Amino acid sequence: MARHLPVTMGIVLAVSLHADWHLARSHHHGLLNPGLNWPYHWAATAVVFGVVGLIIARFWPRRRWHSGLMALVAGVVIAQLIEPMAEAAVFQQRLGYASEAGRWAAFWQALVAAVPTYLLALWLGAKRTTELELANERCN
Repeated sequence: MARHLPVTMGIVLAVSLHADWHLARSHHHGLLNPGLNWPYHWAATAVVFGVVGLIIARFWPRRRWHSGLMALVAGVVIAQLIEPMAEAAVFQQRLGYASEAGRWAAFWQALVAAVPTYLLALWLGAKRTTELELANERCN
């Protein structure tokens, strides 16, 4: 799992960013493509980013910064580059990029809230793990 950690966690972050778009936008595109028009969409994304950061920090404390940043880059690239192109190809039967202004606004709002939460979780989540490991080594 450690070898695929950045990709796996990046996909989780990408799904979270994509779900954020559905929480933020105001219009529906059929039953399977809802828009919920929630003004606090960024809060849900920040929570998911924080949990992913905490998971990375707890289980891989020594590689948390490398793996965490790789997962963040993978998540952003998948969510804001690959997914809109796939959406245009599948739903609009064209090669292109879905670049609605609302999508970018929701994306930046989510990142402004989620990235600091993510980095804080990477930092604080491992701090306690490292302290526990040192305490356990002293006891043994």
